[in-house]
Amino acid sequence: MNLASSKRIQQPNNTIKQHLDLLHLLAVGISGAVARTFVAPLERLKILMQTDSLTGRKKFSSLWKGMKTMVQGETSLMGLFRGNAANVIRIVPTAIIQLSAVFLIREKLGYNDEPRKQSVQSKEFKPSSGSTKIAIAGVSGLCAGVALYPLEFIRGRLSVQSASHCPYNGILHGLRSSIRQTGLLSVYRGLTPSLLGVFPYVGISYATYDQLRHFFPKLQDGSGLPTATSAVICGSVGSLTAQTLAYPLDTCR
Repeated sequence: MNLASSKRIQQPNNTIKQHLDLLHLLAVGISGAVARTFVAPLERLKILMQTDSLTGRKKFSSLWKGMKTMVQGETSLMGLFRGNAANVIRIVPTAIIQLSAVFLIREKLGYNDEPRKQSVQSKEFKPSSGSTKIAIAGVSGLCAGVALYPLEFIRGRLSVQSASHCPYNGILHGLRSSIRQTGLLSVYRGLTPSLLGVFPYVGISYATYDQLRHFFPKLQDGSGLPTATSAVICGSVGSLTAQTLAYPLDTCR
């Protein structure tokens, strides 16, 4: 194998290091924490509206009625953010697992979707199709979903608590109590429908983003990555599209 071929084979690993550097993960963590905290009351309200039919009380049958009921059921504004800590903690680990899985799978299958590298003719790597992007990103979402599901489980439990009914004092207490009462597998209840929802959401979101980013301005550093504005636009459209299409599965979960 000549030197040029060796460099081409090592390119995906360089891509992994580029996407997983400390500053990138720090930016992902901070921006994700701010965004999730900002919409945490609405996220909690969504869970309460999804589970309202199970109680038979119909207290969260509409957005306004649900928000009013949620506020009245708490003794402070902090109660509106129940479950948010578990949601925020997952941000960086999810990014590490998903990005690592995407680029490792691409490397194993011989795909190369970095624009700056496609100019180099290589027999080892080729661009992937839209369906392949969805499959690869979906598998990466499954990996993150399985690894971090206990946090998703306890987030749901904490979100449906109220000031008058609060059996769990926090993430660790909730996980320990569930495991002590019903066993280790209890924190994986609902994993199957959750994974069924993860695959289409992550797959469609990532594939939409990956397709759109080629049509928007890119950084002038030779990386082929989109500018901040382009990334926000592509990411927003991808997330909106995926969430709309996969929402029925989220409700079922």
